[in-house]
Amino acid sequence: MGFGILGLVAPVPAKAQLIIERTVTVNQMIPDRGQYVSTLVWENAGLSSISQVAVDLALSSPSATNPMWLGDMFASLTHGTASESERAATVFNYFGSDPDNSATTLNHSFTFESQFNGAWLASNKWSLLVADRAQGGVGRLDSWKLRVEGVGASSGTFRPGADGRLAVSAGESTAHVGAALELQSGSTVAAEAAANKNLILVGGLRGAGDLETSTAAGGKVVVGGNSENFTGV
Repeated sequence: MGFGILGLVAPVPAKAQLIIERTVTVNQMIPDRGQYVSTLVWENAGLSSISQVAVDLALSSPSATNPMWLGDMFASLTHGTASESERAATVFNYFGSDPDNSATTLNHSFTFESQFNGAWLASNKWSLLVADRAQGGVGRLDSWKLRVEGVGASSGTFRPGADGRLAVSAGESTAHVGAALELQSGSTVAAEAAANKNLILVGGLRGAGDLETSTAAGGKVVVGGNSENFTGV
């Protein structure tokens, strides 16, 4: 791991853009001429605001004799609920008349520049809907990965959850997380610093989970603040 541990540190300097990420393993069939919704409830205090969202989708055809036809498929992503003015975007909307969309698998990343911008909504819900709009051809939602980019919060408690990941945004050299990073027992959170980037966990660590760090040349992951209530690895 090799992350640095500091004592009490100065107040968080000017905030920088941070990337947080979760992976959802689904392995769920999409009903023929039906739909399936996978919902991730992700409590957040690691970002004070959202500036960009990306989704990586993995769809496949479980049946060789009745394979998925991407031209029949539709997917959308929603953050929040109707009562809190949810935000939504179409992930993809292929058409059966397009011969290029007859693939039987899909592994692709989709980026949304502004559709989800603003504060993290209080319901903590992110919902991916995948629908099959025509008879014949069976698909399966294998997994999806949600990457949210925004400004690191200066206080609070950030709970990334199992398989959570933190990293510095591409356009930044340093990102500070003022919120205390809570690591749940039995789960691992990855903290990454690419070449010449610094990820500073100013709020320290809490909990009994594991922090797994990785750095490239010139990159650092540094833990500051008060971590006396951290009992993990």
